Amino acid sequence: MLEPETLTGTVLFDADGVVQHAADDWQGRLRSVLGDGADVRAFLGEVFQAERPALRGERDFESILSEALARWRRPGRLRDALRVWQAITVNAGVMQIVAELRAAGVYCALASNQNACRARYMSDDLGYAASFDHAFYSCDLGFTKPDLRFFQAVIDALRLPPDQVLFIDDRQENVADARDAGIRTALFQPPPGTEPAQALRRLLEAAGYGHIAGAGSR
Repeated sequence: MLEPETLTGTVLFDADGVVQHAADDWQGRLRSVLGDGADVRAFLGEVFQAERPALRGERDFESILSEALARWRRPGRLRDALRVWQAITVNAGVMQIVAELRAAGVYCALASNQNACRARYMSDDLGYAASFDHAFYSCDLGFTKPDLRFFQAVIDALRLPPDQVLFIDDRQENVADARDAGIRTALFQPPPGTEPAQALRRLLEAAGYGHIAGAGSR
């Protein structure tokens, strides 16, 4: 997959919480699917629990969501509900940094828990297939974060010593597992009021990538 002699580094990015986040109105969109008065929180809890096999590539997410909608007496709203799961806002500033890193020869990949349906949307419709060198989705690896086997599978695919890889995630448990696998890590939790891109540049500067992506700029 890689040609180490041509690289100036390798950075893995979590998707949700780092590269992207759910659109601000996504819960309102879901409420419109379920109907006024529906307990959106309860529905989400049910779907997130049922989604776990899909995140490992063991089940089709569309079937899981369709079954949940049928239980909630909304059997004809699958397309609308899927659009809610695809209501994603991409962080343009973060993506600019990814482009800067790649232009400097840094291998940039996603490392994310995703079902196959959402992963396809992200890669094709959001353009991540062109914006990143690779995407390590849990549905393809068969393991989800936090699980040491997720990171072991990534390292095996990269064919690099783990300490030559930097992993950036917004969840402490995921960072801890990556660290246990020998990967260098950075916890991405920008303080309130801080632009995500600015926070990312500072993390990259601390990790030794400041000279590549202008991480020292403020």
